[in-house]
Amino acid sequence: MNPLENELDYPWGDTLPEVGRAHNVAIDVRWIRMPLPFALDHINLWLLRDRIDGREGWTVVDCGIDRTEVRDCWETVSCSPRRRPRRASLSRVRSRGA
Repeated sequence: MNPLENELDYPWGDTLPEVGRAHNVAIDVRWIRMPLPFALDHINLWLLRDRIDGREGWTVVDCGIDRTEVRDCWETVSCSPRRRPRRASLSRVRSRGA
């Protein structure tokens, strides 16, 4: 263990969002965990409320990997039925065939 790790403050303690569910962390910021099929078994994603061209919506920071399980989780993420994410900021993109 890194000795500096003891100095970290986790404001939600052991609370984690359920897979495919959004957890409010600040006004207009939601935290989502999506599953990964690797030793690192999840990825943290973020929803940021925004306003584009006068229309309110959400920007997604990262979106997980293209798997049926992840797509199904996205169907359960609660933004609002009328305000689905309209923009994504991706940290990496990989096609299915690569």
